[in-house]
Formats: sequence, structure tokens, C-alpha cells
Amino acid sequence: MASNPQLPTGSEPRTVSVWFQTSSTASGYQALLNWGVSSSRQRFGLTVISSGPFFTGQFADVRPTNSVDVRDGQWHHLAAAYDGTEDRLWLDGAIIGVGTPTLTTANQVLLLGQKIGSSEFYDGNLDDVRVYDYALTDVELDAIYRENGWPSP
Repeated sequence: MASNPQLPTGSEPRTVSVWFQTSSTASGYQALLNWGVSSSRQRFGLTVISSGPFFTGQFADVRPTNSVDVRDGQWHHLAAAYDGTEDRLWLDGAIIGVGTPTLTTANQVLLLGQKIGSSEFYDGNLDDVRVYDYALTDVELDAIYRENGWPSP
């Protein structure tokens, strides 16, 4: 795997945002997007499992406060904004989790629909994948969600 000097690494601020749709009940991790390596705190990405979507930092995860199954065949917006200390997890225009993971994300290629270091693949649709090299504000993340006509929660 070649490195990508454009992706934020270490504990640099960043935001990822994606629209996804799935009705898959496959077990295991359904990685939407991620980069880094499969070592403790060296991966950054968004994943869906049966209890809901979550941010993964490879043992430095941020999960929703309440379980929510998004494998309903509907389109959902998921985003994570990391400012170097705090990570805010958004689902469909609302904050669903906050954490303070210590990250040392490695510099690797961005994978869509595949978990790094695994043969597990995402079973669904992805759209409007975005990676920013700064932490978007709550107002900016809400604006991305509402771009497609969705009302604020």
C-alpha cells in the first residue's frame, strides 16, 4: 500500500463525511471508509455494525451513546470531526457520540468499503465521501447534512 501525503496523520485535526445506504445484516465490521494501519490507535475511519455506526481509531473508538441500527435500506449521513483531542460523531444531523481518543494515525491510502488489514467488505452504497484536514464545526456539519434537503433534527 502506498502512502498518501494528503491525508491527515498522527493527531492532526480532520473530518470525514459520507452518505451511506445498506440493508445488509452481515456480521462483522462494515467499513465505510478508513486509512492508516490495523495497529492500536493508527487507523481512522467510519464503520457500521449491528448496534450502529461508529468512528474507529483501532482501539480508540467513539460509539453512539445509544444503539441505533442503520441497516434499514435508507440513506444516512455519517460524519466524524476530530480536533486533535475530541472526536464528535454525527448521524443524520445529530451528535450521537463524543470521545477523546488518542490517535497516531498512520499515513496510508484511503480505502472505501473495506476494512484495513481485512477481507471484510461493505455491502451497500456510498455517496458524497469527503475528507477535510480540519475539524468542521457543528454548524458546518449540519449544513452538509441539509445540503440535500434534509431538515435539521
